[in-house]
Amino acid sequence: MAVKAPLPRSRGSLIVALVAALIAVLALSGCRPQSTGLTGAATGQFAIGQTSPINNLSPHPFSSSTQVWEKALFDTLVTIDPDPKPSLARTWEVAEGSRTYTFHLTPGVTFTNGTPLTAQVVVDNLLWAADPAHKVAGNAVLRPGQPIALDPNTVQIRFPAPVPQLLSTLAVVPIIDLTSDLATRPVGTGPFKVAEFVPNDHLNLVRNENYWDATRRPSMSTFNVRVYSDVSAATAALSSGQIQALAFPPFDQVTSLRKQGNRVVSTDAPGNFMIRVNTSSGPLSNQKVRQALAASINRDAFTQLTGDGTTQPNRSIYPPSSPVFAPEVGRCEHDLAHARDLLVQAGYPDGLDLTIDVSSVRQPEQTRFAQFWQQDLAEIGVRLKVKNVSGTVFSSNIIGGQYELSADWVPWGNADPALIFITATFTPGATLEKFADPEYARIVDAAQTELDPDDRLAAYQQINRYLVDQAFVIPIATRPFLYAVRPGIDSFDVDPFGMVVATSITSAA
Repeated sequence: MAVKAPLPRSRGSLIVALVAALIAVLALSGCRPQSTGLTGAATGQFAIGQTSPINNLSPHPFSSSTQVWEKALFDTLVTIDPDPKPSLARTWEVAEGSRTYTFHLTPGVTFTNGTPLTAQVVVDNLLWAADPAHKVAGNAVLRPGQPIALDPNTVQIRFPAPVPQLLSTLAVVPIIDLTSDLATRPVGTGPFKVAEFVPNDHLNLVRNENYWDATRRPSMSTFNVRVYSDVSAATAALSSGQIQALAFPPFDQVTSLRKQGNRVVSTDAPGNFMIRVNTSSGPLSNQKVRQALAASINRDAFTQLTGDGTTQPNRSIYPPSSPVFAPEVGRCEHDLAHARDLLVQAGYPDGLDLTIDVSSVRQPEQTRFAQFWQQDLAEIGVRLKVKNVSGTVFSSNIIGGQYELSADWVPWGNADPALIFITATFTPGATLEKFADPEYARIVDAAQTELDPDDRLAAYQQINRYLVDQAFVIPIATRPFLYAVRPGIDSFDVDPFGMVVATSITSAA
C-alpha cells in the first residue's frame, strides 16, 4: 500500500499486516503495488527539491540523499507494502525453515541500456551487496548466503541458519547493472534513466519508454531532482513553482505550507529523531552518563517546537507503529534530579563537558532544540557545546566516528523489526556509535533466527528494552517522512521506507 496523507492506519491492523510479512514462508504472487493517489493521465515534467547533498548516484548507503530518486532508477526483487509483493521476482518459495529461498524472475525485464536481467546478474548483485566495502544496508544478512543461478530465470539462496527477515532485507537492495558507472550514470531496470547529473546541484532523469512493468509505466516524461543549500531556498523554489514537491520540509513549516495550498504527504512514523552517542571512550562509554542524558531530554518541548502534531514524544527505539512497541518503554521522562543522581553515580559529581554536532540544513528541528537541551543540561552540570556544521561534514563526522554527540534520526522501525539491525546505527559489532557488548550481539542473533511469530516479537521487544537501557541511541520523538506537494500534482505516493514512488506521480491535465 503506497502511503499518502492523511490516511493513518490503526495500530491493530498494522500489527496484523506486519506479522504476516515477517513470517510468510509460502510462495507469494499477485498484483504489483499500485498507486493509490488521485488519478491523472497527462504527461508532464516533474521536479522535486531536497537539501540533502547528492555526491554520487550509488544508492548505497541508503540515506535521505537517495530516498527521493532511488526508486526512479532501480527496482528490487521484492517490495514491502507492508507485506512482501512481487517485483523483479515474480514468485518465490521459502523452504527448510527459512534457510533456502528460490526466486523466479519476472520474464522480459531489461535494464535501461537494453541488457536483459538474468539469474546470474542477480547472483552477481547479491554477492556484490554482501561485501561490506559497498555499504549496502543488509550486507550482514546477505553475507552468509550462497546464491546460485539454477537456470537463466531462477535464483536460489541457501543459508546455514534461518533468515526470516530476508524478504524485508531484499526490499531495500536495488538491482544494478554492475558494469555501469555507479557514481555518475548507474543503470537500473527502473522507470527512469539518467539524462544529466551535476553533483550537489541537480539530477535529471528521463522516462524509460521500455519499462518492463506495463501496469506501472510513469505518466511523467521527466523526473528531476534539485539540490538546495538551505531550507529557505528550497521552500522558496516550491512557492515559486520551480519545483513541484519538496522532500523533508521543516516540521515547523507544515502549517504554513498547507496554508499556501500545498499537500503534505506523510508516512506513519518509521523511526525517531534521536541523539547518537559515541561510546568509544571518555564519559560517554559509561552507561549511567548516557542514561543521565536520556533522562534530561524534554521530549514534550521538542514536539512543541516541531508543531502541527506531526511528531510525538517517544523514548522507545521502535515507534508506536511498530508491532514491538511497548507503551511502558515509550513512556517519556524528563527528570533532571534523576539525571543528576546518575551523573554522581557515574563519578561526575561536578558535571562534564560535551559537544553535540547539529546541522541546520540536515536537521533544523534538532538544531533549534539543542539550545533548549543545553539549558537543561546546565542545571545538572553538563556544559554542552553546540557545533553547527554543514550536511557533508555532519555525515563525514558520523561515518568517521569524529563526534561525541550527534543530533540525527533513524528510520525503518515500522516494518519488520529486524530491519533496523541492517543499518549502521544498530548493526552489532559495527555500530556508528562504537557500542560493543557481546550480549547485544547474542540477543540480536537469537531474534534474527527465531521462526515462531510470538517468540520473534517477544525477542524484539526484549531488544527494545535493552537498547533504551543502554542509551547509545537516545530517541526524542517520532519522525515521519514528509513531502510538500504543490497543487497540480494529482498523485504522489511514498512507500513504507519513505521513498518516492516515481511511477505514481501524475499531474493535472
